[in-house]
Amino acid sequence: MGTIKKNAFYNILLSISQILFPLITFPYISRVLGPVGIGNVSFVDSVTQYFILAAALGIPIYGVREIAKSKGNPEKRSKVFSELLIIHLSTTALAVSLYVGIFFTSSHFEVYRPLFYLGAGALFFQSLAIEWLFQGLEEFPYITKRTLVVRAFSILAIFLLVNKPGDEVWYYGISCISVLINVLFNITYAKRFIHLRRSRNIFKKHGKALLYIFSLGLVTSVYTVLDTALLGFLSTPAQVGYYATSARLIKLVVMIFVAFSTVLIPPLSKAFHEANEQSANLLLEKSFGYTILLSVPASIGLYIVAPMVIELYAGSQFTEAVRSLQILAPSILFISLSNVFGMQILNPTNNERLFFKAAITGMLISLLINFSLIPFLGQVGAALSSVITEFSVLALLIFYALRKVNFRPAWKLLWQALLASLPVVVVCRLIVVNISSVPLQLVLIISATILIYAGIQCFAFHNPHLSALLEMLQAKLGKAKNSLKR
Repeated sequence: MGTIKKNAFYNILLSISQILFPLITFPYISRVLGPVGIGNVSFVDSVTQYFILAAALGIPIYGVREIAKSKGNPEKRSKVFSELLIIHLSTTALAVSLYVGIFFTSSHFEVYRPLFYLGAGALFFQSLAIEWLFQGLEEFPYITKRTLVVRAFSILAIFLLVNKPGDEVWYYGISCISVLINVLFNITYAKRFIHLRRSRNIFKKHGKALLYIFSLGLVTSVYTVLDTALLGFLSTPAQVGYYATSARLIKLVVMIFVAFSTVLIPPLSKAFHEANEQSANLLLEKSFGYTILLSVPASIGLYIVAPMVIELYAGSQFTEAVRSLQILAPSILFISLSNVFGMQILNPTNNERLFFKAAITGMLISLLINFSLIPFLGQVGAALSSVITEFSVLALLIFYALRKVNFRPAWKLLWQALLASLPVVVVCRLIVVNISSVPLQLVLIISATILIYAGIQCFAFHNPHLSALLEMLQAKLGKAKNSLKR
C-alpha cells in the first residue's frame, strides 16, 4: 500500500507539472513569436510527432506491459528490453529516412527547413528515450524527478533565449534538446536494471501484438494529432497558430478528466475479470456521474469565457483563436465520456476491436471533413472537424459499450447539468458589462459559476455525486483541523 501511495503522489506531482509548464511558458512564447511563429513550430512539431508515433510502432504501450511481466526476472527483462530497443531503432531509421526524403527534397517546405532539422534529431532521439522501461518497472519517483529537472531547464532556457519574433528555432530547439537530456538521464539510469542481449526472430516474436497496438494508435492520431499538420498543408501558418493555441487549452482541461479516468481502469479491470457485475456497475455509475458533473460546466464555461482566456493566455494577437476555442469547447465533454465508455468499459472487457472500429470511423470522418472545410474555413474548419469526429466516436463507443455490459447510464444527470449551467450565461453577461478588468472578470465569473452551479445541483436536483464530493471535502477539512490542533 505504501508503494501505491508513493507512486500516486509522484503521478499527481507529474500531472500538475504537465499543466503548469504550458501555463508558465506559453503566455510568454505566444506574445514573443506571434501567431505565425507559433503556427510554424506547431506545424513542424505535429508532423514530427506523427513520425515519432509511427516509428514507435506501439512500443511505448506494449513495452510497459512486457517489462511489467518480467519485473521479477532480470535476465528476461534485459532480453525483452533489447528486443524492443532493436525494433524501435530499426523503425526509427526507416522513419528518419522518409522524414528527410519528404521534407528536405521539396522546395515547398524550404521555409521550415531549420525546424525540420531539429525535428529529425528529436525523431531519432525518441527511440532512445526508453520511457516505457521505467513505467513498466514503476520507477515513478525517478520519472517525476527527472521530468521536473528537465522542465525547469526548459523554462529557464525559453526565457533566456527566446525573446524576439523569429526565434522559433531557439524555441523548438529547446524542446528537442530536452528530449536529448531525457535520453542521457535514462540511459545512465537504465544500467541499473538491464543489460543488452542478443536475440533472434524478434519481429516474429513481437510483431503481431505491436502491429495491433500501432494500428489503433495511428488511426486515433489521425483525428487527434494530424489535424494541425493538415491545417499547415492546406492553410496558412497563422491559422495553424490560432488552432494550435485553442487545441492546447482544450488538452490542458481534458488532461484532468483523463487522469481521473485512468485511476479507475485497474479496479474496473479486476471487477470485470472476476465477473463482479455489481462492483463494476457501481464504479461506472460513479465515473459517469462525476464526468457529467464536471465536464458539462467545463465545456459551457470555457465557451463563454473563451475571449477572456485567449487574451490572458495568448495575448491580443490571438483574438482569432476565440472562434476555434468556442467550437472545440464541447469536445471536453465528448472526450471525457469517450474515456468512460472506451477506456473503462471496452478495453477492460477485452473489446479493443470495437474501440478500433470506432477509431477507424473517426479517422475517415476527420479526413473527409478536414479536406472539405480547411481550404475554405482554415482553423474553424479544423475545429469543426475535430468536434464532429469526437462526437461520432463517442456515439459509437456508447453503442458498442452498452451492448457488451449491463450498465445503464443515468442520462438525466446530463440534462440536469445543462440546466444548472444555463445561469452562467446571464452571470457572465452582467459581469462583463459592469467590470472592465479582464482578469477580474474571469475570477468573478468562475467563482460565481461554481457557487450557482453547485447550489442548483445540490438543492434543486439533489445530485448524489456532488453531495458525496462535498462530504469528502468536509471530512478532509475536519481531519486537517484536528491535525493542526494537535
